[in-house]
Amino acid sequence: MNGAEIEANRAGTSQDTKAAVAVKFARALVEHKGEVTNTELQSIRDAGFSEADIVEVITHVGMNILTNILGKRLQRGRHRRGDHPCRYEYPDQYLGQSQPGRH
Repeated sequence: MNGAEIEANRAGTSQDTKAAVAVKFARALVEHKGEVTNTELQSIRDAGFSEADIVEVITHVGMNILTNILGKRLQRGRHRRGDHPCRYEYPDQYLGQSQPGRH
């Protein structure tokens, strides 16, 4: 991937026509917190993406959001030595919220 393609992706598009549709869909997922329209779904289908491809795009967006949240949490310096999110069975235990009945 070249620098121009990376910049296009950050701007919500791509130099490749099919990839541009996927990037636009991914951006819509983020901007609307997962609430995409039927038109946006149809657009990605019309570009040749299968249902499995669409799930893959959604999964990548979700993983990036989760990674960003964890990264920001760790950068705040609130964690103690050895206090890492992977240590916990449930994410909210790390974030300081307990789940009733689960310890």
